[in-house]
Amino acid sequence: MKFDIDVSQIWGDDLDAPMRDLPWFDAQDFAEAVERARQRATEQPLSFRPPLSDER
Repeated sequence: MKFDIDVSQIWGDDLDAPMRDLPWFDAQDFAEAVERARQRATEQPLSFRPPLSDER
């Protein structure tokens, strides 16, 4: 999808840059979702796994 963020990119800065000016975008909600994704990425046992390179 147009606004999907690849798992490998969740540690980057300015993830919301492409959406900031859109009227429907909720920056606080997005920031919370990114924080939760980052937390899940560090959980043990690993319950958050990026898709395999050949997975669709």
